[in-house]
Amino acid sequence: MRDQALAGVLLVGVFPEKEGHVAYLTGYRIWTPLWPSSDALTGAGFSFVLVTASEVELFATRLDPTSKCDLIRATECNNLLAAVGSRISDLLRSTPRMGVAGLDILPYPLSPRLPSAHNLVDLDSELFRWRAQKDDFERQILAEGAALAARAIEAGRSATRPTRLNRDIAAAVISAAIGLGAQHILRCRVRSGGETGVVRWPYASDRELLRGDFVQVDLVGIHKNYVFDVSRAWIVGTGDSNQLDAIGRAEQLTQSLVKCLRPDLSIAAAVDAWRLTNDLAPTYEAIVDGHSIGLDVVEPPWITLSEPFCLKEGMVFCVEPSVKFDGGQALKVEETVLIKKEENVILSVL
Repeated sequence: MRDQALAGVLLVGVFPEKEGHVAYLTGYRIWTPLWPSSDALTGAGFSFVLVTASEVELFATRLDPTSKCDLIRATECNNLLAAVGSRISDLLRSTPRMGVAGLDILPYPLSPRLPSAHNLVDLDSELFRWRAQKDDFERQILAEGAALAARAIEAGRSATRPTRLNRDIAAAVISAAIGLGAQHILRCRVRSGGETGVVRWPYASDRELLRGDFVQVDLVGIHKNYVFDVSRAWIVGTGDSNQLDAIGRAEQLTQSLVKCLRPDLSIAAAVDAWRLTNDLAPTYEAIVDGHSIGLDVVEPPWITLSEPFCLKEGMVFCVEPSVKFDGGQALKVEETVLIKKEENVILSVL
């Protein structure tokens, strides 16, 4: 802040999946309600941290007591946006520039209260660059969370029977994850049968499982402040040869992409190499997908053909390409992967 002559740094977060900058610089998540319980709670769901040279200030409509500590001043207020705007205005009287991270999720009502754009210094890319390289402590937590998620999903696989409902599978997975030590489950998306052709909401429906259905489970939650994101696919019953082939291809796509993500190679080059080895047309279509993971579910850089970001040892990614078949159905196997010089390591193992 001193080097760039900033009055402070404002971090914008939103519950539950976009508080990474907040957690990165403070070590705390601010558990605000996702939806306002009344119109008075302006800004409910958002959290703000203001870092100045002398202190760290938290602003939220409602604070979990565990989010507070003696070194941090916490302000709980109904009109959150007005309180933040007023505090920023006071600071800018002495130093005319403010660093901001989280502009992509900045709530619109706050925008008129902030100074003009030339007084804002966007720190998003710099913070994400720091966050992309994980240290040993972070990698250990991410490994624990990924393994926890893989074991929890296996509980859902074991609970799979014809006539059970999607939500029954979700309940088995969530119960197992909490029992294994997850702090919070952000989502447990369960799709089956024809639902595998769409990303459906809510996370698990009352659809009844039928013998021969595909089941896709995507589990996202928090372990020791870091996020896990793992998905698996299976068949209700034994499945026929075509179904088993589709599951095998989904697993193979993920495994081959894991191998292509090599240190000192751009993500674009890695994806290009992966595409050359996975020509599934015309029966199947391979779709690349993936992202860095850490304090947020989805962090840049993304695994795409146009991403110039250079991979480095110690980074952690969710690798989740999908295979599309049968008029739009899609399956994916999502793994959490540590980039290593010798050989990448899959962390989401039982």
